[in-house]
Amino acid sequence: MNRLLSILTVFYGWLLSFYPREFRDEFGGDMLQDFEDALKAASQNGFYTLLVVLLRELLDLPLNLLHAHLDEKHMIGILRSQPVQTGFRGAIGFGLAFAGVSLVRVFLVYGLTSSIPWLSRLGMLLFDRFRGNNQPANFSIEFLIISILAAVIFGIVFSLLFSSRGRFSRFMLAGMLGWLAPNAIGSVFYNSISVDYYITPMQNFYLSISLQLLTGAFFGVILSVVESEKKTPLFLLAVITCLFPVITYFSIKVFYYFDVVTTPWFFAALMGMSLLYFTIVLAVALSAEKRMLWMVVVGALINPLADFLPYLILPQKIINPFYGLGDAFIVNNGMLLTSIMLKSTFQQALFGIQLGLMLGIVLGFLKKGISNRIET
Repeated sequence: MNRLLSILTVFYGWLLSFYPREFRDEFGGDMLQDFEDALKAASQNGFYTLLVVLLRELLDLPLNLLHAHLDEKHMIGILRSQPVQTGFRGAIGFGLAFAGVSLVRVFLVYGLTSSIPWLSRLGMLLFDRFRGNNQPANFSIEFLIISILAAVIFGIVFSLLFSSRGRFSRFMLAGMLGWLAPNAIGSVFYNSISVDYYITPMQNFYLSISLQLLTGAFFGVILSVVESEKKTPLFLLAVITCLFPVITYFSIKVFYYFDVVTTPWFFAALMGMSLLYFTIVLAVALSAEKRMLWMVVVGALINPLADFLPYLILPQKIINPFYGLGDAFIVNNGMLLTSIMLKSTFQQALFGIQLGLMLGIVLGFLKKGISNRIET
């Protein structure tokens, strides 16, 4: 816990660098000390209390930053600055990309497996070849097809909104790979042998958080790769996208074969695998440029928060696509399918806007060379 508190304090100290210099010189030390004291007090009451205090501080930060810069008469300059412009661009780009992916995934997952006649026939036409004689659908293969289609859409939208002339293919490929890799890893974790059956609910929670951190790291490395002029980072991203799911699959099969899944070592092995992948993603970002490590770190930290914050702010019936449907529901009419698609798209758009905004702002500051000032 002390290690976590130290990391959070260092991260908050970095966030304070976004305040005007005069403001930091006068209040920065006291703000950092107050934050550290609040975390220590909250940690004594458990992880949940610590999380609430951390979220409260992070939610207050944007408004406090705005007030500080308004007082410094820098508002117009801020809006025209590269970090803000890159942040807006990132919010729009990631928001639209996630919205597009959501539309396709929900339609394919729920539309083509629904009881709506024409959609059901289309689903059978597309996926029936993956069924054996009198066997149910092979959802692992169907999920792979859906994931690849979603990755293509993410890559296209990402490249259209971010790429410059002559770099469309690089942006598209990086977007596809960065989106596909963590989704494929997560699918293997939970679908190969139903991992959640062999671990406790609390272990499942920690595993899901580690996968969210890994997913955010991949989103950060996308921008690291496309901003680099080197060919090596994109090559490495392609290699790990191909290898990680395969290694995960065979590792879990080995754990199952040797009956490791029934021992406490199984959860430790899964977390170790996730940590190893995260370290390799950091190495890919490092191959692009040293300062781009910040993109991976920020992506990893923002991703779980961006997934969680809308549920704190908006009513469940607006943000939750499956609100009121129960555990076992059947999509049996077009209105229900449309409702699920629209809510899922809205939810994912909000997620993408938050993630893209923060990654874009950090990228803008890195381009301005703020990382050198932070290190000194």
